[in-house]
Formats: sequence, C-alpha cells, structure tokens
Amino acid sequence: MRARLTTQQYSAFVGVPFEIIVQVQNDEQIIKEVNARPGFIPTESYVSRPLVISLFPGETADIQLEITLPRETPAGLYQLPIEMSDENGPIGTLTADIQVAPFDELSVSVAPRVTAAGSKTSFVVTTTNRGNRPTGVSLTAADADRALKFTIEPRRAQLEGGQAVAFSVNAKGKRPFVGNAVPRAIQIDIATRSNTTSETVTFTQKPRLSRGVLTALLLLSIILIWALVFSAGFKSALAGQKPKKAVNSAWIAGAKPDPSVSIGSIAAKVVAASDGRPLARMIVSAELVDKSRPATASSSDEDGAVTISGLTTGVYQLTVSGDGFTDQILPDTVRVVPNTEPLSLSDDIEMVGLPASIKGLTSGGDPAPISTIEARLMINEVPTGEAITATSDSTGLFAIENLPSPGRYRLTFTSTGFEPIQLFQEVAAGETVTMPTVKLQAGPGSITGMVVDQNGIPLGGVAITATAGADVISTVTPTSGADVGKFILAELRTPATYLIQVVLEGYGTQTLTIQVGPGEPRILTTSIVMSKGTGVIQGAVTDSDPGRTPLGGVSVTASNGAIVGQTVSVDSGGRYSLSGLVAPGNYILTFSKAGYRTEVIGVALSSSLGAATSNVVLQKAASALSGIISSSDGSFVSGATIVATSGLTSLSTLSTDPAGAFRLEGLDVGWWTVTVSLAGYVDAVLLIQVTKIDQDLGSITITKNTP
Repeated sequence: MRARLTTQQYSAFVGVPFEIIVQVQNDEQIIKEVNARPGFIPTESYVSRPLVISLFPGETADIQLEITLPRETPAGLYQLPIEMSDENGPIGTLTADIQVAPFDELSVSVAPRVTAAGSKTSFVVTTTNRGNRPTGVSLTAADADRALKFTIEPRRAQLEGGQAVAFSVNAKGKRPFVGNAVPRAIQIDIATRSNTTSETVTFTQKPRLSRGVLTALLLLSIILIWALVFSAGFKSALAGQKPKKAVNSAWIAGAKPDPSVSIGSIAAKVVAASDGRPLARMIVSAELVDKSRPATASSSDEDGAVTISGLTTGVYQLTVSGDGFTDQILPDTVRVVPNTEPLSLSDDIEMVGLPASIKGLTSGGDPAPISTIEARLMINEVPTGEAITATSDSTGLFAIENLPSPGRYRLTFTSTGFEPIQLFQEVAAGETVTMPTVKLQAGPGSITGMVVDQNGIPLGGVAITATAGADVISTVTPTSGADVGKFILAELRTPATYLIQVVLEGYGTQTLTIQVGPGEPRILTTSIVMSKGTGVIQGAVTDSDPGRTPLGGVSVTASNGAIVGQTVSVDSGGRYSLSGLVAPGNYILTFSKAGYRTEVIGVALSSSLGAATSNVVLQKAASALSGIISSSDGSFVSGATIVATSGLTSLSTLSTDPAGAFRLEGLDVGWWTVTVSLAGYVDAVLLIQVTKIDQDLGSITITKNTP
C-alpha cells in the first residue's frame, strides 16, 4: 500500500474549512479497505469523503479530508500527522505542514462603571485576548476637564491567545472643599496593534464639607456656647467652699507591688525591612536580662501586631525570628513596670528577609532573543530603589539573584527588535520563584525606500503595496515637496517576508520580496527603478510534468542591460506580466523558483506590436530517493514512515508494500537527514547528500526495541 499527500503545505484560517487530499494506491494482490484521519483534530472538526475506500489490486483513489480548525487554534506553522489505517489497523503516518493565519480580537470589561469618593478612586479594566496570536495591550486615561491625574498598573501587557489581564486605573484630583458633588467623565482608551477601543466611566468627587455638614457644625457651635455659659455659672456659685473631709494619706501611698506577680506586657509591630509590609507568624520572645525566669514568646497576627503578656517587673531582651528571615536580637532592652496597658515599642521591628531570586525562560524566536530583565521593588504600588538587572542566555534562560525579600517586583523585559514587557512577581522571604515562560512579541518594523524612473528622477503618485499572509499595507509616494518618490511602509508585523508591488500608470509594474527582521527598520539601499514604455511581455510558467501544472511564486526579471522590470507569478494559472517596457527592444527574461532549474530566454518587442507572449516550462531541480526497509532479522518491513528533512523543508512517505519498498520525490540538491520510524522499532537516521541524479539507498535496516 502506498500513500502520499497531493500537496505538502497548506494555509488555513480558523473556522474556515480547508481540504487535504490523500492519494492512496493498492500495490498488494488483495482488495484493501483504507481510511485516513488527521491526528490531534477533534472528530467534530473534520469530515472524510469517503470515510473508507475499497481498492482493488493496482487501483488508486483519493480521500478528501475537510478540516475546520477550532477558533482557539494559535497562529503559526504546524506539522499535522495524517494517520493511515486499513482493515487490520494502522499502516503509517503522513505529515502535512499547516500555516494557521492570525486574527486579532479583544474583549474589554470595566468595573465599577460609576464611583463616588473624595480625592481618589480606582477602576479595574479587564482585557481578554480572543484572537489566536499574542497581542500587546496598553491603556491611557483622561478626563475632559484635565482635573485628574492617572496612574495605570501595568501600563502595558502582552497577552497570549485566551489570556486575560486586569489593569488598575487610579484617578486622583483635588476635591472641592464645600458645595455640591462634582461628576467627572473619564475616557479609558485600550490600544492594541490593530485597533483602539474606548470605555467611559464616571467619578463623582464629594466635597470635604457638604451643606448638611455645615448646618450640623452651626448647630453644634450654638450648643457649645450655651454649655460654656452654664459651666461658668456653676463654677462661680461653688467658689470659696472648703472641703469637709480629707482622704487618708495611706490610701494614696498604697502597698508596694510584689515583683513575682505578672503585672506587665509589651506590644510591638513587626514589618519587613524591604517594603514595610506587616509580617504575620513572626515569633517574638522576651527574656529577663538576668535570666531569672524562662523566656515568654508570642506570635504576630496578620497586621504584624504582637503582644507579650504575663511579664513580671524587670528588664527584658527581645528576640524576633521567622521562616525565611534572619534572626534579630533587638539592641535596646525594655523595662517593664506596673501598668494596666501594654508597653508599646516606639519603633516597628524591621526584619530582613533572606535573599530571594526569580528565574525563568524567555522566548520569541529561534534562537531565543537575548533579553535584559530589570527588577524594581514596588512599595505602595510605586517602583523604588535601584534596579537589579540580569541578562538571558542564548537559550532564553535568566536568573535575577539577591533580591531583597519579601516584596512585589516589577519586571521589565527588553530586547532589540521586540516590544518591552512589564510583569509583576511576588516573592516570599528567601524564596526562589520560577516564572512561566515569558514570550516576547516582535516589535513593528518598516520598509523605507525611493522610487525613480530610468533617469534617476523621483516619481510621485506611485502605489506601493506590501503583502505577507493576511497582512496588506499600502502607501503612495508624495507628488510634491522634498520627499517626492520616497515611501515608508510602517507598523509591519515582524519577522516576515513581504511581497512588494510597485505600480504607476504608464510604467512597468515592479515586484520584489523583502525580508524584515524582528522590529527592523529596513532601509532599501538602492532605488526601485521603473521603466516607462508601452511594451508588454506576458505568459505562463508551468511545471515540466506531463500535466504541465501551472507554477506560482516564480520570480521573473526582464533586462536590456539593466534590470528594467521584475514580477512574481502569483496566481493559480502561473501567469506573469511585465509592462512598461520600451518597444522596440530586445530583452533577457530570467525565471527562477526554489526547487527548479533557472530558465533564461530572449524576447524581442517589435515597434508594430509592442507586446509579446512567452510561455516557459521549468525543469525540476529535485531528485528522488528510493530503498527497501528491512528488519534486523532479514524480513521486509511495511508501514514504516520515512521523513527527509533539509532546513525548513520536510518530505515524508510510507513503505507499505510487502517488500518494504519506498520512493521519496521532490528533494533539492544538498544534504538531507532521512529518518525511518515504526512503532516497536528503533529509529534509523541517515545523512544523505542528494545530487541531481536519483539515488537508490538499497536496504535500510531497523532494529526492534528490546524490552
């Protein structure tokens, strides 16, 4: 049994069906029933037509798999296994390359919508990335009267598909002293790479003294004046009278206290030296300096407060300890005297945590970008102190050591060509935290250049369009001023390869491909030259196979000594057109495409026609590998998967006939890694140098797994 995919690579949009065709040939001597299913795809997301095919010996048929990717499928390139089975079970796996197109969608909710307070308030804006690729989200806020100041934490966040983040929008402004409450409308703008949405909330500022409070104060002052008048009258009436009795002086002196009786206590508050936060479950012990009694201890509560009771009169030494903290003996002793109230320490007890660390992994490309990570301690939601920095290695690993703890840290990730990301991480005293993978998003790039005619004169009104997948960006060169002929294509998704088309009526259309790296401002060092003329050369490019399959993506360049026209055959019919050529004239056309031999032809444009048609057939530059898969015991093996890989190109086939034979076509000249795999066997890996001549690899032996 042989099986192959009619096409190796596919472009797909989530929610939109696309079709994979599996061609199956029965090279056995019996009737076979074969079916195919896409691996990792839910049953409800694909349809197989037919579900099962019955093949007579030598018969060939197709299985059509209509696949609809779920909405939550992330954008990117996937290798989708196509699992083949017959009536006896699995017979092998094919691999299809699926490029899932990106789309952006963001949902926003704000709470509360209306709030009333004095000088400050806060709102929580929750954003959820409903798209299938990471997106950066940033917030700004403003009120119409510009009476408020705003702080937003975080100001920007990077969201993976399906991820949500809550932004805290804090508003603060001078409140009115007296009078009525003042409502203020606040507009919050939520910006992404492709869109900006706005939400409006209301903050009503209450005055310090409302009219009701003023009335109450007036009444209270009247009552107070009357009370003072009556008090003065009573004092005047009782003045001059001598006391009738005296208190015994012994009552005042009292009895001397017994030092052995529990008469005192000590109250204190324990906080972190790093950021001043209250510390719970800290053990504070008090011991007499003369050590005449055992130490007495107590634990701090959630507010850091602690009271040590049952202390006799004397001088005490205090010791504080806790998990993750350095034990501390307070330098000053405390004297306990008779008192019904606890003796409160004037200063908080500050505890120093053991050094903490934050570790993690950054990603965003292959290889991972080198990132600088800056950690700033947050106190009262404000970054303070000196920044502690670290740098990721070539694999993306990073570690920020010796952080004061406990604390809440703002981590800022920066890398050349990538958007900065701010995240927040809490660390306990002495804790080592491993963060989830931080995925960096490549920043927007740009392409800048100049369009001129054959004499080097800048051309205005030229339409330039850049296309990369679903992204299409257009601009037009200025027709006046100092920037005539200049263009810039900004806010480009990166990294990506863009197809640039340059069009101006009366001139030949120019088409070129430009690769833009992460966040790269790509500047074209040579001008795009447009030739003016009435001549046109057009035609179609096909494969050399018997069916003369049309070829797209072929680079076509016309030259008459200098390059005067270039385009790419991009449609399904492989058609190309070079316009704006000077006629009469002789031109050299060069046709090139990866995997095919470059073809060069000459074309003459006559003065009478000014147009020519030239169809070209390209010969494959690829070769084929064949061989036989056998077991270490000498028997032939069918159903093995053979995968050949060279860089980003991956081809696969099956050895499904009884003799274990296989043939793999479409390999470009160069070095290829060939891997033979089958369940229950150890993979066999070969490094093969492919030439323009087909190669027979002979017998490839695979060994069974040992239990």
